[in-house]
Amino acid sequence: MRAESALESLETRVLPAVDLIISTATVNITGDPAVGSNQYSLNVLYKVKNLGTTPIDLTGVANDPSDNVKIRIYASMDTVVDAGDGNALGFDFDGIDNGPHVIGQNEESGLTAGVVFNARQTFNFFIVKVDFDGQVTESNENNNTFVIDAQDVSLVGGGGTVNVAPKATVPLDPTVKVRDLNTVNFKDGNFGATVTGAQLKDKFLLTQTGDGDDRLRMAGKKLKLGSKTIGTVVKVVPKESNSFQMSLRVEFTGDVNRDVLHRLMRNLSFRPGSKSTGSRLVQFQVKDNLENLSNVTETTVQIT
Repeated sequence: MRAESALESLETRVLPAVDLIISTATVNITGDPAVGSNQYSLNVLYKVKNLGTTPIDLTGVANDPSDNVKIRIYASMDTVVDAGDGNALGFDFDGIDNGPHVIGQNEESGLTAGVVFNARQTFNFFIVKVDFDGQVTESNENNNTFVIDAQDVSLVGGGGTVNVAPKATVPLDPTVKVRDLNTVNFKDGNFGATVTGAQLKDKFLLTQTGDGDDRLRMAGKKLKLGSKTIGTVVKVVPKESNSFQMSLRVEFTGDVNRDVLHRLMRNLSFRPGSKSTGSRLVQFQVKDNLENLSNVTETTVQIT
């Protein structure tokens, strides 16, 4: 009896089975939204791996999507797919359907694709799921997902040198841009700029842009868009008593979209004092509405 049970147990262990997972997946930004838009261009990469002992054909008959193993990318607030999670891209991936594509045990098949995606504040994670519609019977139906954290705000820009004469004014980074796939309104976040090596009479200035309700300006300790106050401005002016620290921080108390944030950062200028010399290191950083901090960009200001 014991020998028979051992044989049955061995047969159970070696029964043919398919077990698909997403072994890796990435989502990278390749293009930024135009003014007035939240649509990014993305590069999506994923790899499907078969952990099972049975080979599986991922695409089947050429040009027949009905027999393809499908992959969906969900937009989710958490790391688990549930009924409230939508299709992030509005379509599904089903491989390159030009004929059979078989992967055996521990073999992988990948795909890279360019897609567009509208930033939104209704998700925090991308979840890539293979066989999302359950067409394949697998030995493990609970390992089909791969989670990508989308809570990542970044600044692109800086790294250069700008020259300015004493008491003249120069924009610090007129091409800087923010990237954030899950933030379209930066209210409750902030923007900060700091200067290393500041001297007396050095100043930050914001060049006014826009007209009417679109006019962006600093008015004392307020950031104004038209007649609306959208931020509180905190400045630290360099002086001997604070070891010549210099900084500016804008706490966003009203609606601030990506375009307004760009106008603030790109039109922030530096004016050295009349007797200023040397160079300054200026750093920018953004905090989004979810308390996520961006990388720090750096620009060198050379007083000439």
